[in-house]
Amino acid sequence: MRNAFARHRYVLAAGAVFILLFGAIADLLVGSPGDAAMLFAASAASAIALMLLWPNTALRPRFDKHLPAAWDKRLVAFALFAFGSAAVFAKIAEDVVKHESPGLDRAVSLWVHSFDSPALDTIMLGLSYVGSFPVTSCVAALVLIWCWRSRDFAAFAGLLGVIAIDENLNHILKDIFDRPRPTLFEEIATLHSYSFPSGHAMAAVANYGMIAAVVGRLAPPLRGWVNWGVAILALLIGLSRIYLGAHWVTDVFAGYAAGTAILFTGILWLEAYPPTRTAGSPPARQRSSSGS
Repeated sequence: MRNAFARHRYVLAAGAVFILLFGAIADLLVGSPGDAAMLFAASAASAIALMLLWPNTALRPRFDKHLPAAWDKRLVAFALFAFGSAAVFAKIAEDVVKHESPGLDRAVSLWVHSFDSPALDTIMLGLSYVGSFPVTSCVAALVLIWCWRSRDFAAFAGLLGVIAIDENLNHILKDIFDRPRPTLFEEIATLHSYSFPSGHAMAAVANYGMIAAVVGRLAPPLRGWVNWGVAILALLIGLSRIYLGAHWVTDVFAGYAAGTAILFTGILWLEAYPPTRTAGSPPARQRSSSGS
């Protein structure tokens, strides 16, 4: 079962790299070299990171021999993923600032909302509530207590730090871009904060993603199920924000990208401070390096 999860994870990641590369080529063909450069950087960084993490790839030895022996390949890979996610965010932000996305935003919002019904309204409101800061904080508090009781203080600090960074960075970015909320649907009239990027999408990836990473660290048998569950939940939370008219699709994608950058920064912290092991077992850093 674990091998099946691993294979699916790598296939999805490789698909994401291909999409980034395809987008970069498309931007280059339509005369947007700046956008193309950012997507090329994101796809290259993500591809190299995958090769460092995937031991069966034929190109892996070529990258290994060019890395200093003291460098941890997993740390380098996660840093590259964080950089790639930041590059994707920068690309989306540039499109929003240059007003290149209104047609896509409006088309997606109207299409998603065309499926509205009272039952779906209730479901989407529930998903949106699950992605709100109070609920995320409650779930994180339970995991933080678990970390403390397990004496995994590095995981405790990492999760707390990711939540703090996500919440504060989202407010800063909203104030910087100053993008109004969508006005297509009546239900967003009571929302007065800015739209870009989506705070729910950022939290769904960064906060819930870090919660999943910490839970997988504390209880390894749950890792695969928790990771897939959080990935699906993050997609549904982002969809709910578009359906409810609270965000444009570019707000949600930018939130995913920013949240992913924060998440991989948090995972870098966890990798740098592995959990202590029981007496007689190999050190965690040695095991992760030899199996990478």
